[in-house]
Amino acid sequence: MLALFVASRGRNFWDEAEAGAEWRLLQGHSQDGVTWDFTDLTAQLWDESTGSMFFASGNGIELREARSRGRLLQPIVWRARGSTETLAGVAISDNGGQSWSRPRAAGFRRPVGIPGGDESKVVELPGGDVLLSSRAYPRRRWAISCDGGQSFGSVWSEVADPGCNAGLAVFDDEIILTSLFPPALVEDSAESQPMGTVLCSQNGSRLDPSAGKSSSRQDWSARSNLVLRRGKCSAVDSGKPRLTWSPPRVIDSGQAAYSVAIPLGNHIAIAWERGQNSPYGSLAFTIVDY
Repeated sequence: MLALFVASRGRNFWDEAEAGAEWRLLQGHSQDGVTWDFTDLTAQLWDESTGSMFFASGNGIELREARSRGRLLQPIVWRARGSTETLAGVAISDNGGQSWSRPRAAGFRRPVGIPGGDESKVVELPGGDVLLSSRAYPRRRWAISCDGGQSFGSVWSEVADPGCNAGLAVFDDEIILTSLFPPALVEDSAESQPMGTVLCSQNGSRLDPSAGKSSSRQDWSARSNLVLRRGKCSAVDSGKPRLTWSPPRVIDSGQAAYSVAIPLGNHIAIAWERGQNSPYGSLAFTIVDY
């Protein structure tokens, strides 16, 4: 069992941090979930182009298909030094977590993934391609890798999203997505149409709910109405699979935030943040029929 996380001395993601002293990337390893050993991964993943980086909330995966069998992929969020430029990508381990690397584009220091992305989830599709899905407003951003996460193709946007981390899983040959679909998105947009609507806060001001974790413009009231979608993936065309989605199935109509979806036998296990006056009052768990 592995757990990857960050440790900080009073710094946040938007601060310029000195790796190892003010900001550390850590891995916990346990055989029983009670006793843990810890390894510092900072030097393996941080370079001089990095302003900050963290492991995205939720879960990583182990690849099962023959071409990359056994490889571990852990979503990361990376920020360029001296910039607000972000990227959603993955860290890779081919030896069970003993060491990790961060794939980079040829000739560049920056990692590969989804430019402008944030917290993401990653799944392995039937056949071995890897699908990365990042929170983004007003639609989620997606990219696919045909080489086990070493590189990603063109980025595209689909599925209305208020800019919040979601759950992603593969069940048989379908993609399972648990994400937020608040009333403003339901009322002001059609899933099949381009979205130009900016959500309104409770006081009526027009805000971007995903505009920076430290921004005063961020509207947490947009975090509500957790739904589950089932997606079908057909042929990949120019690096983009053709995805068709079922209508949203409501899991929690109240305040909600991050979620994780995991196949469990013939069911889907879902854990998520929820609350009465904010999305962060408690953690909830349910099992739904597939």
